[in-house]
Amino acid sequence: MRPCTRFRSFVCWCGGRSGAFVPILHARRCAAGTKPHILKCCHADVCTIGFFASPTVRSFCHALSNRSITAPRPSRGCLAPQLREALLTRRLGAAPVRVVVVGGSYIGVELAANLREWLGDKVDLTLVHRSDSLLSNSEEHNRRVGTQRLRSSGVKVLLDSSVARVTEDGVALSANGAEQQLSADIVVWTAGSKPSGLAASLGVEVDAKGRVVVDSALRVCGCDDVHALGDVASINDASGASVPSTAQSAMQQAEYAAWNVRAALRGERPLAFRYANLGEMLSLGGAEASLSSLGVFNFEGPVASAARRAVYAARMPTASQASRVGLSWAVDAVLAAAKKASETMRS
Repeated sequence: MRPCTRFRSFVCWCGGRSGAFVPILHARRCAAGTKPHILKCCHADVCTIGFFASPTVRSFCHALSNRSITAPRPSRGCLAPQLREALLTRRLGAAPVRVVVVGGSYIGVELAANLREWLGDKVDLTLVHRSDSLLSNSEEHNRRVGTQRLRSSGVKVLLDSSVARVTEDGVALSANGAEQQLSADIVVWTAGSKPSGLAASLGVEVDAKGRVVVDSALRVCGCDDVHALGDVASINDASGASVPSTAQSAMQQAEYAAWNVRAALRGERPLAFRYANLGEMLSLGGAEASLSSLGVFNFEGPVASAARRAVYAARMPTASQASRVGLSWAVDAVLAAAKKASETMRS
């Protein structure tokens, strides 16, 4: 390995996962006073939505990125502006707004469940997925709970269905060799992502998917003073296993990258990254959630929701941020309880 003269400083490149950026800042503080190198932290959204179906998809779909719905507190402000406009202009007693969500992985399932919880019968929700089951890469427990939650809340689920075209009037679906038209007011695309062309344009080595190739210490191949992590990086850990592009993976990589940058500045040996799969959590609307961890702990409902929120609060960079997140959730819980009580009194 040799120093990369194009950068002339230690660079940590965090792709698309804002949570991975925080521990890197720790390396800057740890490295202070060691050697006269500059540590630069670059955070870039280097993964874009993958519109794999047809060119018409991009024209008529609203796309959601990972952080739109899987953040600690899903932000309603980042949902499609078209949806808010449709709800505001909807006349009293009019038919529900027809929303089609394309993609049955984490983002699509969480989005559909939360939309149903937030908007109730104001929306007619359909989730379209090309595989024969939802959450195909998820744990069995989460797959079962997520599927049951959607169906019990009235979300229509269409499996083994691919999107052939998207038009102003809806989507054309291909299923079992036949094509059918599904009318929709709004189509939301959550079916996958792909690296942008930014990585390949830098002249560093990239894999077949366009991700930056790094070694087990998260150093860019050919540049030992440049580290890459998150969605932008193609990583095999110390065991040789491929590392998934998930939030928990990026957070773990950030800690190793911070340590290795400091080790490089001090002339010490770097640590090889070892990924630990701690499990996964799903937000399914309101107090509903699903959690599976270490192949042993499986929770659902309010218990899983409370555990999920506790995990996110614990991962906040500072105590004040954790407190603000907790207070925000507490206010939401009070307002939800008041709304439920009001609806009960009216009925």
